[in-house]
Amino acid sequence: MPRPRNPRKESRRATQERYRKRLREIRRPEAPRVDGAVAAAFAVALARVRRMGERSAAIEAIIADAKELLIAAGYAPNEAVKKLMMRLLYRDDLAPLDAATRNRIGASS
Repeated sequence: MPRPRNPRKESRRATQERYRKRLREIRRPEAPRVDGAVAAAFAVALARVRRMGERSAAIEAIIADAKELLIAAGYAPNEAVKKLMMRLLYRDDLAPLDAATRNRIGASS
């Protein structure tokens, strides 16, 4: 359930609403949408590498760095790895994401 509007923050809310409306008009994604697209693309790339039975030093380094960033933020190492693997390997949307990204020239098989 949405929180009630705070009159003291109404000006900021209205400014943000105008900003988001302008983004929609020019069809520019907001940062969280871009972050999600990058994460989805990474999961697809990882799935493709694994499907070919190969390894990628770059992909492994990115996963290791993500793990270290989560640990540095205070998360338990085992829980960080568990969540990373869930987000990267066990996505329900990997097949449609893979299909959606195969349309570009030079997409890996």
